[in-house]
Amino acid sequence: SRYLPLRFQTTDSSRPMLFKGIDVTYEHSDISGEDRRTYTGRPVDIAAKYFDQTKVTDSVIVPDAYLLPAEWTRIADLVRLHGINFTQLSKDSLIAVERYRLTQPKWQERPYEGRHPVTYKSERFLEKALFPAGTYVVPTSQRTARVIVNLLEPQGPDSFVAWGFFDAIFEQKEYGEDYVLEKLAQKMSAENPALRSEFDAKVAADSVFAKNAYGRLNFFYQHSPYWDAGYGMYPVARIVTPASQK
Repeated sequence: SRYLPLRFQTTDSSRPMLFKGIDVTYEHSDISGEDRRTYTGRPVDIAAKYFDQTKVTDSVIVPDAYLLPAEWTRIADLVRLHGINFTQLSKDSLIAVERYRLTQPKWQERPYEGRHPVTYKSERFLEKALFPAGTYVVPTSQRTARVIVNLLEPQGPDSFVAWGFFDAIFEQKEYGEDYVLEKLAQKMSAENPALRSEFDAKVAADSVFAKNAYGRLNFFYQHSPYWDAGYGMYPVARIVTPASQK
């Protein structure tokens, strides 16, 4: 298996360095009310610490290929613009894949580079699913493999989904009226003590949730047969051949 690092952070290890800087002076500003920095133009040597050691904090096994549903043409166009080669399935195919479900999405309040990046938690699972003809197949056995993984893996800091290109998967399409959910919640609570215990624990631990009346009812809706199983389902699937079969 090939592991590709996706996220890094600097370590506590450092080495001394002499930084060639410019001397500055500070004087009070009656405009800002704080000290104003002024560069004098005089060279100065500054003893500093240089943190040049990093460690991997997240990595992923590179799949043989990614599968992208044909309706995501915008993503296919962006993939093509990155110089990535891909094909399309010529017939409906039953394929064993790895998939992600993304939960607890939180969007950045202020826009950045014209978009609102989103963070989330991811859960990976296995399934065998039917992929229709036209599904895009993006193999990783090409020179752009690193780019492919960073764009299509949800953990990638600059992945398409992190930049908001898959926001539609976080839209809850079906809702229940509160008077209907109230009856459903009462029934499920009585029939499933374990679920009720999970609910009570969440109320006790999450003050925001505890004050959200509809959120409390929606908790039971999410655990009911009526919940949309596609909510938060990342549409890009991974084909990974077990090492024993390679």
